[in-house]
Amino acid sequence: MHFFNTMSLPCFNTFRDFFYIDLEGKTKKIIPSNIIDFITPVSLAFFNNVWWVYSKRDGYVGLCIDDFLHRDTKILMDILQNKFKFNCRTEIKGKGLRIIF
Repeated sequence: MHFFNTMSLPCFNTFRDFFYIDLEGKTKKIIPSNIIDFITPVSLAFFNNVWWVYSKRDGYVGLCIDDFLHRDTKILMDILQNKFKFNCRTEIKGKGLRIIF
């Protein structure tokens, strides 16, 4: 498997508020309800704190979305399927959830 992630830059701190909320004293990742208005092919490449993973052995590309709520995973998967026509599903891998393409 190959892994990569992106850099975090201060100029993007404004956007952080779209993707994090405080829940019961903890910071939690969320998918904002209006994400469809902002998500583009380029934004997928820079989707902050989501790890893209490629498994040659298992034959898939996926998004590791371990820390998102399941309802947010469904929102994101629906957008990927409807807006971009991706064929995807969710799978549990280890202790985390992934959207598999």
